[in-house]
Amino acid sequence: MSSLIDNGSPNIPTPRAPKINEPESFDGTRSKFSKFMTRLALVFSSDSTRYATDAAKIAYAASFLTGSAADWFEPYLNKTSSVMDFGSYGEFAIALKNAYDDQDA
Repeated sequence: MSSLIDNGSPNIPTPRAPKINEPESFDGTRSKFSKFMTRLALVFSSDSTRYATDAAKIAYAASFLTGSAADWFEPYLNKTSSVMDFGSYGEFAIALKNAYDDQDA
C-alpha cells in the first residue's frame, strides 16, 4: 500500500517558464541596441514571476552591460545601498535608448 494520502485534488504540475536565451552582452554598439532590448523583453515576458519588479528587471539588464554601456550605468547605482536612480524599468529603458539607440535605424 502507498503511504501517500490522496487529498482528492489532482496532481497539477506548476507551469515552468520557457527557456529563453539570455541576451548577448551590450557594449553600447548602437546597431545592437534594438536586438538587446528585444531579447530583454522576451526574457521578462517569459517569466513574469521572476521579473515582477522593476528593480529585478533593471538589475538583470544591467548585468549584461559591458564597455561604454557599463560605464554609462555605473553612476546610476549607489554602491553603498545598491539603490538604482531609476523610478521604473521604463525610465531605465528610455535613458538607455536615449544614450545608445541607433537614431538612423
